[in-house]
Amino acid sequence: MSSIRWSRATGSGSRLAIGFAGEKAAAQQPPRCARMIRSIAQLGGFLARKSDGEPGTQTLWRGLQRMDDITAAFAASARLRHAAMNRPTARTPPR
Repeated sequence: MSSIRWSRATGSGSRLAIGFAGEKAAAQQPPRCARMIRSIAQLGGFLARKSDGEPGTQTLWRGLQRMDDITAAFAASARLRHAAMNRPTARTPPR
């Protein structure tokens, strides 16, 4: 099963990486198309067992909807983080 995790980009902030079960770090190469399709289908409920066939359109659609929710939440958290870092700090009056 795939999982979403943070990965530090070299020198320029954070980026979202898709990590696969059994892998310790995000791969340097992007995953192949078939692997991405199965990962998106797993977000939609596909179990990916040995005897299962390929994921269907309904499972892929559900996975794409969930991925859309994940990216919207990621963008919202980035906006909040950016706003929190640029907020002026409250100063206490001198005594």
